Amino acid sequence: MTDRSFEGRNTRASDALRSLVETLSADDLATDLGGNWTVATCLAHLAFWDRWQIARWRAAAAAGLVLPTDVSDNVPDLVNATLEATWRALPGATAAALALQAASEFDALAVELPDTSVDAAPAAGRVRLLDRSIHRLEHVAQIRGCLGRTDR
Repeated sequence: MTDRSFEGRNTRASDALRSLVETLSADDLATDLGGNWTVATCLAHLAFWDRWQIARWRAAAAAGLVLPTDVSDNVPDLVNATLEATWRALPGATAAALALQAASEFDALAVELPDTSVDAAPAAGRVRLLDRSIHRLEHVAQIRGCLGRTDR
């Protein structure tokens, strides 16, 4: 039987992200998270990585692949370094809206993935292809912590 429990985790993570974003002021979005990132930069980062996974799954389907092709371990670091200035340039409200939209789009796409793909991702040690809650909740916690918020 195919384990689709990631769908619920993704939905809960999207809800947590939405609950957080709905409370953010312009000052909150401009708050420094360290490493030249603001809350808005972090939200733009989340939007990109959900869209990255959407694009990878669509490319895999178009090529008749069960899973997206693997990428080198250094790709995420290179992408983050490359896009950081672009993410910082986005208005905070835009970054927040993009993060919510991308999360919603990924969650909808994931529900439609065939069982063969859903079974193959964890078997290949690639759970994050499906379970976006890991990344989203990591950054939701980071933002909450930086803003001194303990509410969920």
